[in-house]
This record gives sequence, C-alpha cells and structure tokens, in this order.
Amino acid sequence: MNKTCPQCGEESTFGFELKCTYQSSNKSVEENTAWIHQIMAGCYVLGTTTAYLTKYSLMGNWKSIFGKKEEKSLPENARPSLHAYKLEFTKEELERNWQWLRDRRELYLRIIESGDLLPKALAVPSGQDWECGYCAFKGKECLL
Repeated sequence: MNKTCPQCGEESTFGFELKCTYQSSNKSVEENTAWIHQIMAGCYVLGTTTAYLTKYSLMGNWKSIFGKKEEKSLPENARPSLHAYKLEFTKEELERNWQWLRDRRELYLRIIESGDLLPKALAVPSGQDWECGYCAFKGKECLL
C-alpha cells in the first residue's frame, strides 16, 4: 500500500495494490484472504476505507488449459490477464481486521518465546487451510 501516486507523486486518499500471481484468473479476489487482510491493514494505516487492487494473472484462466487434448494451442482465455477492483470497507471492518492482526502478532510472539506450535485451528487462519496441501513440511515435522 502506498499513499503517494507513483506517477505524479501526489498524496492519495485511497490505497492501491498490485498483485502478480500464478493463480487462475477465475479465482475471485475474495478467496485470497491474505491479500484482503493486507489491503485492509493498509487502509487502516492510511486512514481510508477505499483501496484499488490490480490482479495480474500470469496464466489466465487455468481451467481452460486442461481442456480438450486435441487443441494444439492455448485458448484465448489461458493468456495472461489483468483485472482491476475497487474495494470498499467499513471502519468497523477495518478495526476488526486490525485487531485480528494484533491478536495474530501476540500468538506468534508466544510461539517465539515458548517454542510450542499452535494447534491447526489457530495456526492456519480460516480460509487458508488449502495451503497445507502445498506445504513442504506435510507429513514430516509439521504437527498440524
């Protein structure tokens, strides 16, 4: 999040964020809870309730890539795509998110002090449990 426009250098009254991702373009931005938490925190710090998010999906719509085997070239919607979103939050939503982030900080500080891992319900925020499927520690040192 930045409060100064990168082109003209003027102060803005909104936040803006650019995300470049290999995620499919058919995945909604609301599903990216980590992004939303980050953008909301930026809005809270900037003192604004509006942010703009630009999502650059490098692979376009992945669903179309795994379509018909007889197709020799990628379908048009499998190309990189750029989408822009205007996100608006209430002050209450931003305050709740800020408190959630502060609570997470306390949990992590407790881990550092004690060396004890958190139970999965606390360690992996709601909506992010899909990450466990891609974790390098799965089945090894992970206690989740």
